[in-house]
Amino acid sequence: KSIVWIAPNLLERRVADTPSRLPLDRKKGVARLVMVSRLSRKKNFDYLLRCLQRVNSAFHLDIIGPEEDSAYTDELKALAKELGGDQMVRFLGSQSPAILQTLLPDYDFFVLPTRHENFGHVIVEAWAAGLPVIISDQTPWCDLEAKGIGWDIPLSDTERWVRVLENCMRMDSEDIQLMKRQAASFAADLASNQPLNAYGKLFTGGPERFESKA
Repeated sequence: KSIVWIAPNLLERRVADTPSRLPLDRKKGVARLVMVSRLSRKKNFDYLLRCLQRVNSAFHLDIIGPEEDSAYTDELKALAKELGGDQMVRFLGSQSPAILQTLLPDYDFFVLPTRHENFGHVIVEAWAAGLPVIISDQTPWCDLEAKGIGWDIPLSDTERWVRVLENCMRMDSEDIQLMKRQAASFAADLASNQPLNAYGKLFTGGPERFESKA
C-alpha cells in the first residue's frame, strides 16, 4: 500500500503586482496577437493559421518558441504566406523569460489552440502580462468569456474560432484595455491565493491525502 499526497501547481509571486505594471493605454493600430510555445503539432499552430486564413481583418501575429520539428515549421511558414497582405506573421524563435516579460504586455491577445495541457503555465503568464487568451477547451481553464479574460473554444467548432478571432480584431481599444486589466487582476488573484497549506502537508503529512494499493 502506498500513500499519495496531492498539491496543485504554484505560481511565481511576481505575477501578483502585474496590474500596476500594465501600459495605461493600448497602442493604436491593427490587433496584435501572440502565440508562445514550442513549435510542435500538439500546440496546434497550423489550426490557428488555417482559422486566420478565413479572417478578413488585418492583424499582426508573432509566434514565439523553439522549433521542435523543422518540417512542421516549414509547413507553418507556408501557411503563413497564404494570408492576406495586411495580415502579418513573424516567427521570432526562442526568447528568454526576461525578454518575454518585456514583450508580452504590448500585445492584445494570446492564442493557443492546444490539443492538451495539464496546467498551461504559459496561459497564466499571458494573463499576468495583461493578455486575454483565446485557447482550446483542452486545458483546466474554462468559462473564460464569463470572467472577461478570454475564450475557451472546442477545437471541433472552427466556425466559432474564426468568429471570435474576427471579433477580437474589430474590438474597440477601450474594450481590449478593460479585458487586459481583468486578465492581469485574475493572474494576481491566482498568485495571491495559492494552496500553500497543501504543500505543507505534502512534506509533513496530513489528512488531505488518498491511499492506493500498489
